[in-house]
Amino acid sequence: MANVEEDGANPRGSTSSGSTGSSNHMLSDKVTRALEVRTDTPAMVAALDALSHMQHLDARSVRVAIEQDALEQALLFETELRKLVETVGSLKSSIVSISNVAHEVTRAIHTNVLLPPNDNAISKNDSPVIGSHDPAAANAVEQSNDPSSLEEEEERLAALLSDAFREREEAARRAEIVQTFLDKFDLSQTESHLLDHYSFEDFFSGAPGAEQQALSFLDALERVRTIRTELSKTFGPDTSGISSSSAYTLESALQDDIESSDDPSNSFSMRSSHRRLGATSAIRMMEHLAAKQERAYERLYQFLQRYLSLEQQQQQQPQEPHDEDDLDDALMNPLIRRSLQVLKHVPAFYSHTLELIAANRRSQVTRRFLLALTTGYGSDAPIERMAHDPNNYVGDMLAFCFRTMNVESELARGLVSYNKDEDKESAHNTNDTNDHDLPSKEDKEEEEEKGDDDLLLDKPMEATDILAHAVSGISRPLKSRISQVIASLARRGGQEEQTAQANDLSGPSFEYDDDEEEGVAARSRIASIYSIAGLLLFYQSAMTRTIQKLSQEGENNNGNTSYYPQDDKINPLMEAVSECLEEASDAFALSLRVYGAMLQEFALSPGDTESSLTHAMIVEIVELRVASPGFSADVICPTSLSLEYLCDTLLNAVLPSLCQTLDDAVQLKRALTVTKKAGLSPESVSKWESSIGQHEKSMAQDLIDSEAQQVLEICGLKPLKDALDQMQLVYIEGMTCASHPGLSLQEVTEGLKEFYSSLYSPPLPSFDYIKDPVLRKYSRSQTAQKVLETYEELYTTLTGEMGGYENTSFLGHNPDQVKTLLSL
Repeated sequence: MANVEEDGANPRGSTSSGSTGSSNHMLSDKVTRALEVRTDTPAMVAALDALSHMQHLDARSVRVAIEQDALEQALLFETELRKLVETVGSLKSSIVSISNVAHEVTRAIHTNVLLPPNDNAISKNDSPVIGSHDPAAANAVEQSNDPSSLEEEEERLAALLSDAFREREEAARRAEIVQTFLDKFDLSQTESHLLDHYSFEDFFSGAPGAEQQALSFLDALERVRTIRTELSKTFGPDTSGISSSSAYTLESALQDDIESSDDPSNSFSMRSSHRRLGATSAIRMMEHLAAKQERAYERLYQFLQRYLSLEQQQQQQPQEPHDEDDLDDALMNPLIRRSLQVLKHVPAFYSHTLELIAANRRSQVTRRFLLALTTGYGSDAPIERMAHDPNNYVGDMLAFCFRTMNVESELARGLVSYNKDEDKESAHNTNDTNDHDLPSKEDKEEEEEKGDDDLLLDKPMEATDILAHAVSGISRPLKSRISQVIASLARRGGQEEQTAQANDLSGPSFEYDDDEEEGVAARSRIASIYSIAGLLLFYQSAMTRTIQKLSQEGENNNGNTSYYPQDDKINPLMEAVSECLEEASDAFALSLRVYGAMLQEFALSPGDTESSLTHAMIVEIVELRVASPGFSADVICPTSLSLEYLCDTLLNAVLPSLCQTLDDAVQLKRALTVTKKAGLSPESVSKWESSIGQHEKSMAQDLIDSEAQQVLEICGLKPLKDALDQMQLVYIEGMTCASHPGLSLQEVTEGLKEFYSSLYSPPLPSFDYIKDPVLRKYSRSQTAQKVLETYEELYTTLTGEMGGYENTSFLGHNPDQVKTLLSL
């Protein structure tokens, strides 16, 4: 038990020992800090001394003592601070006085001192200089106690200092002018070496850093251009030339500047000689730079000819086979685009290079188109494989031409307009020549206004001109094939074969199955022509937008006039597409009129009527129009391809002679509804709805009259009505119905009895063959109304004075009752 109690008491014992250890540690820290306090410091000695004089040592007395000490320290600090403020004030006044004295001295030194004339003048060589080692001069100064002598010494010193300051300022100004001149009109050693010796051989060999060096060469050329521009802006436009006559202009400008100066210093002749020397040096420098620039431009021109394989084309030699994609990449290379931009400053080289590039692109594009037609281009199958299908055949050709135009448009844009910021990543960043500024847009405009390019006979080609020349080779084969397709579709059956044999035409012909009905074949041909016209409209609109975008970008860049005359600026490919569209429109209009004239012949086929053929033609054209992007709202459509022309041509051919039944009218109304949904104008819709409605009512009225006569015959009223009509024709005064043949009492009684018996189940026609429910209901009601009108006429006549019947009991129902029985 004792062991257990001891074990249980162990935790408490450990806790108490831990707390005792921590308190001992805190006490040792306090003792250590107390021992570290130094009692020999003045502050501690003063504090202990104050405590020794205190009678009662408690917390309050200690606090009071500390506050009194703090107050004394604050008063002492205030006293010292006031002394410091007074010292600073006196120092400030002294500094102001010294500044005033210095200012007076400076003003006196810079004042123009008038030296005594002639004999009394003191030469600068005889003037004593402070610090001089001449003993005689020193003795003269020391022995001179005359006030006038002191004044003369001051004047000599002031004159000497004034000349020294003036010469220093003039030397600094000359150095600044020379440095500014060198910054503007001098090339670095690297740039000069590139202009003299660089020939692009490293670029052709593919050496590392070759493109970087080529770009540095272009920067050096632009630097020379900048120098010429700055010289023209500084000394006038005539100094940018390379002739020696420009020296007179520069020297005369400097001479005028010298003569207009009011500087009275003795160094006038020296400055004049320096400026004449500077003018002569500037002219020699510009002649040297002009020679460098001319040779560099010629090497750049030869490099472009060689790299783009334009030399063989110019010499009309067979070109070596090249990968066409490589040639396209070469034209889009930033170095080539930059080179062309730099070559713009030599109009003869630039224009000739662009012409050769455009001719090269023309041959390449033409070859690609012919390959795409016959053997296929790239991974695409030959286009002429679809020669049997006119829509796909024409669509593939137009799509290829449009893609080609887009590619050539991008190439032309890249050749003519170059923005250095677009290729900033590929441009070099470590060459010092990049720090030179290229000519700004304002500088170019200024040069153009001043006639900088006096030798320019023809303006260079624009991007639109390069594009027009590049695609001009495919315009003729495209137009010939599309025209042949349209002509084949516009001809009919056997006439097509006879005409082809007579004209010995080669190319695609589109024949239809012999078993196919003639009307269906005609509709198919007309629909194909309309579909081709839609394709032509779409691609014409797309090509127009491409050319307009390219033209607007060209105007925003430089605003150059066209290389070609204004009348010839129409793109040849666009012109070919427009002519094909005109042919397709004319062919469609002619074929549609022929189709309308032959509706009766086409209707001889079983199951076809003129109206059904018209309906089928209109619906097929409308479906093509809705599906084709060429007939969208933003595309201007020719009149012959509009829905108004379609309806006017076909509906005029059908109405009114060929529309003979109500079903025919319904077919025409449905066709009109389809065109209305497709965008037929409201005026045309209203006109044709009114015309078809009137014709429909006329046919319905004839049908109602015919059916009403049959109903009267069945119900027994027709003999009575015929007899009454005959009586009215021969009626004389005093004649009665009872005495007229066919209207005797017995005949009338029998006829009316038969009519009354039919009223319980009126023999009215159902008009089930009329598909329009509204018109069918209208026909039934009008037939019943005809029967009621006939009965009402007989009832009125038989009960009136003309009746002559003594007893009219045979009239079992009045007209109102009959109307009710007929459900009217």
